[in-house]
Amino acid sequence: MSTDLNELINSIKKESNNILLAKEKIWNELMSEYDIISDISFNESNVDQLLKKKEWIHLRYYGKLIDEKAKLEVLLDKLNDLKGEIYDNLRFNSDKNLAKQEIEKYYIERDVKVKTLKRLYVYQKFRVEFFEMCINNINNLGWTIKEFLTTLQKAI
Repeated sequence: MSTDLNELINSIKKESNNILLAKEKIWNELMSEYDIISDISFNESNVDQLLKKKEWIHLRYYGKLIDEKAKLEVLLDKLNDLKGEIYDNLRFNSDKNLAKQEIEKYYIERDVKVKTLKRLYVYQKFRVEFFEMCINNINNLGWTIKEFLTTLQKAI
């Protein structure tokens, strides 16, 4: 393998690792702020309390999910606006006489601001995924409690 190809592979691995580390950091921060595990943990002495507050827990996390999705949409709009602005500048205000495909493939995707917004978009998606996971766990809580109570009754 050539040195350039090895460098490219190593660069891709490094970027992939950085993205995974960023996701882990974001999720750890969210877990410390929104302790979903303690919010939905239960035992035989507090299962009634959890059932009573399940809807409130759901509303809390669903509200955060909606907020984070809205932020994701704002980032996507900003990214699309920026791409359009770059396209217009290069297509109509440049002396280079570039084709549409050239602008989209070589100029827009390499723009530092576009790369930054794309990275922010990915990071925001991690936040959305966290709250989607929380909602899924809350939605499955009823079945989990039912299985717990069934197992508890069988043990008696």
